[in-house]
Amino acid sequence: MGFNNDQNKDLQDKQADLLDQTYTLGWMDGYSEGYDDAIDDSQNALNKLENENELLNEIIEKNII
Repeated sequence: MGFNNDQNKDLQDKQADLLDQTYTLGWMDGYSEGYDDAIDDSQNALNKLENENELLNEIIEKNII
């Protein structure tokens, strides 16, 4: 009977470890997706600012000339 209890405990420990690893991998996957989204958002914001800057420079040049 002690053997079955030890075996059950071992299986429960392995299951807990597997669940922990699954949670960690899921968290890492979500974190990396969020990081990628942040990079895309930053790049889009930079592109928008560069376009606005270019338009402002064109307006300034037209008003100077």
